[in-house]
Amino acid sequence: MKLRKLSRLLAAGLSAALLFAAGIAPASAAEIRVTVDGKTVEFTDAVPFVDEHYRTMIPLRAVADALGCEVTWSQTMRTARIYMDDCVSEGYGASSEYNDGKAFHWREDAAIALYLHTGVDRIFYETTYELFDEDADEMIEADGGAGMFAIDTQPVAKDGRIYLPIRAVAETFGYTVNWNSATSTVEIESGGTYMASVTEESAVYITAYPDWIGDIATYQ
Repeated sequence: MKLRKLSRLLAAGLSAALLFAAGIAPASAAEIRVTVDGKTVEFTDAVPFVDEHYRTMIPLRAVADALGCEVTWSQTMRTARIYMDDCVSEGYGASSEYNDGKAFHWREDAAIALYLHTGVDRIFYETTYELFDEDADEMIEADGGAGMFAIDTQPVAKDGRIYLPIRAVAETFGYTVNWNSATSTVEIESGGTYMASVTEESAVYITAYPDWIGDIATYQ
């Protein structure tokens, strides 16, 4: 009997250790902190929590304050629209279609709109972008597109508030997200690559806009 009890205790301890090693802390909602570029995000009447998928969910309005984007909510569609028009990525590389394949310093400025529906593990996005050659100080391409990608949790309605998965949203807008287990803090830093959440594995093929988006006037 004692041996079986000890085995269960050891198993529980190992599970907790694995959670911490994976960057997931079983913290209570009141303990979770969020910082953006080192600045603490203040929560008033609604606080973050970790859902059953071990993802940190934060209140809808706090997303706007934390990331500096525009957030609107359609009660009719049960859908949040999150918009940011100053997503910037840059680097040094070559393109076979430009500059005879020679490497150049490029910068891409984008505007991104995300649509998240409660209970749906997909994010629909619309994006427009302009690609610049920083060396020549000229724009070389302007384009846009739309699509959808999978996430491993869903926005939820809880206690009269809408909560969104902060990692998926922040990474799409070009932030990096890390979990500090020592302080139970979600650390969000600018300087990443926008649309980083969209990969070949997560992309979802679509032939039409999801019916839960509605018309853009719904969010104005």
